[in-house]
Amino acid sequence: MEKNSNKAPLNAKVVSGGRIFDGTIESVSEDGLEYFITSFIKASGDLIPSKLVNINFQAPTGETLNLNCELMWFLETSPEDKTLLVGMKIIDPPLTYKEILKHLN
Repeated sequence: MEKNSNKAPLNAKVVSGGRIFDGTIESVSEDGLEYFITSFIKASGDLIPSKLVNINFQAPTGETLNLNCELMWFLETSPEDKTLLVGMKIIDPPLTYKEILKHLN
């Protein structure tokens, strides 16, 4: 992720291939974010680098955001629970996202 990363524990959902993965946004930057998936993952192939996904969350301002992202990396945090930590690049971040970053500082 890019510098200027902010800690931002926000509940969110990743949508990929018709599946929804619950989790928490752990940190954000101008062009990316780090997301901890708490949903059970059948196989790490469900979320692989270069895959395009959508992430939905409610910002501290109350606004709901739906961002298009590209998965950049993942780390299997618990083989037993099949949870992942993933890094995502935001594709064309909207102006509203950039404004919300100011509230997360």
